[in-house]
Amino acid sequence: FDYNEQENPKASLEQADIELVDKATHIVAFVNGPSHGVGNEIQRAIDRFEFNGEKVEILCLVSKERADNLSWMVGGKESPRYPNFRLRIYSDLGDAKKHIFDILSSKQ
Repeated sequence: FDYNEQENPKASLEQADIELVDKATHIVAFVNGPSHGVGNEIQRAIDRFEFNGEKVEILCLVSKERADNLSWMVGGKESPRYPNFRLRIYSDLGDAKKHIFDILSSKQ
């Protein structure tokens, strides 16, 4: 994807992102700060499960230092209603990698 070669780069990038989320079997998102784009990606993956029965495993990672400021929309997702959603707090990069490995190897 070459951003500079697109007639409407933002629309092209958004479409490419949607296509990637629609093909994904797993989504890993760092949610240490606000991002409408990441929120949209997470919700699109949740919708694939809720509306189409496609189980996309979603892992959201937030650092221990930022956990208290986590968006309520992300923090409120982990419940029986969202069985494909996981929120994990990590203390360092090694800890984050462990959570990613666990979801990719289906060790919930």
